[in-house]
Amino acid sequence: MGVLYVERSNHEGGCGCFRCSTRRPSPDRSCNPNSTIRELEERIEILEELVARNAQLIAENRRLITQLQNGDDVPPVVREFFIENEGEVVTVATTFGTVTGTVLTAGTDAAEILTAEGDILIIPYRSVETI
Repeated sequence: MGVLYVERSNHEGGCGCFRCSTRRPSPDRSCNPNSTIRELEERIEILEELVARNAQLIAENRRLITQLQNGDDVPPVVREFFIENEGEVVTVATTFGTVTGTVLTAGTDAAEILTAEGDILIIPYRSVETI
């Protein structure tokens, strides 16, 4: 890491910034003593906005991850499939195996299926892998 030392310009009207210390000030006087500070403050403001936006995105991603982990974000097509097929025989691949049976009830977050063996299985929609 290096050190940059800028001396005040000896040019008349120079403000002491790097631009004025390395060349004669421009006739339009666009540079003033606080331009460097103002530019840095603007950059800091932009960076702060980016950090705030990233914090929002991180919070949203955490919320979505929590939903997925809790099974709250089940695709609506899964529930719709069971509603449309109440009373019908279906085959569903789940996280605990393949189930074939008659859909008795399509609930809010699970379906009841009556298997050929006479067992009633409650299948959480979040456990459904393929339908």
